[in-house]
Amino acid sequence: MAEREAYREKADAQLEELQARIDVLEAKTKQAKAEAKLEYERTMKELRAQQDQIAGQLGEVRGASEEAWDEIKTGIDSALTNLRTSVNEAAAKFE
Repeated sequence: MAEREAYREKADAQLEELQARIDVLEAKTKQAKAEAKLEYERTMKELRAQQDQIAGQLGEVRGASEEAWDEIKTGIDSALTNLRTSVNEAAAKFE
């Protein structure tokens, strides 16, 4: 169980870092011109959906059976990687 808790804390920290980056991008949305603003808003909606999905998966860690644990961990790792890639792409696009 200690391994799960350590993993959950690590994943939570990564998610918090990505949330902060999304917040910065979202702040830029408010400063964008009309056309760019629509693109920003669409991207922010997609990033927030990914973020919410990961948060939900992290909630499953504590109650997961041993059989489900590896699958959940793999899913979270993959989702974090995808979110990080999406945030990086959005940052590059909008900076």
